[in-house]
Amino acid sequence: MSKRKMRGAFLLSLLVMVAVPLAGCQSGEDFPVYQMETREDDTEILYIDGIQYQRDLSGGWDEQAHYYSDGNQYVWTPAEGIGEQIGVCGKDADKGGGLAIYEIAGDEARTFLYTAPRKFYTGGVETRLWMQDGVTLGTPTAEMVSCVTLVFENEDSTSAQVDDPAMIAALLEALSGDNAKKLTGGDWVCGSLIMHHKDFPFLQYEIEYRYSPEQEISYCQNADRDWLPLPAEWFAVLSEHDFPTRGE
Repeated sequence: MSKRKMRGAFLLSLLVMVAVPLAGCQSGEDFPVYQMETREDDTEILYIDGIQYQRDLSGGWDEQAHYYSDGNQYVWTPAEGIGEQIGVCGKDADKGGGLAIYEIAGDEARTFLYTAPRKFYTGGVETRLWMQDGVTLGTPTAEMVSCVTLVFENEDSTSAQVDDPAMIAALLEALSGDNAKKLTGGDWVCGSLIMHHKDFPFLQYEIEYRYSPEQEISYCQNADRDWLPLPAEWFAVLSEHDFPTRGE
């Protein structure tokens, strides 16, 4: 994981650790208590002001539902993090237990919500996105992605942005391929490709890339951690920014 992602993951875990104890000290009288139910198909339903939200527990670690996974990679995540707490739900919510409910930063329509346990549990904290009934995400498609931000491994600022539909389609075709390769030799330049959701601009989907100036080839990494070759036009875009090589 890059230094930037490690720092981001640390800050995220710190935020959760701080937010959970604070929420645990509050009673249900401080925030509205909303109804939550679990159905036989392992979906959970949350009712807020007449709007139904859902999350699916049957598929385990699902890219549609998780707030973060392994440094915010290979899942749709809130680009600017969580917003204000708006309520509580779940078992013992009126007694300081259950889940705290948060808005997603930038999501003024509250299409998505975020929950975290109000009490600290050893072994990690479950953090998931809830979606309004009828809303789906799934893995990125060319129709979903408005643009792709290129970021170098050790840089915090945006390096470049690609919004050409043909380039985006070529990236996603490569990402879904099965021609996995093992990276060998040379100094690999490392970074991230951050895809931005067209309909929900506050959500992003981040993957890794590598390219070798010596071999004139570039790769992207899928959720299975396989390296897949990118087309020549992507190598041209990555290499033209003259990023420092790994270790500099």
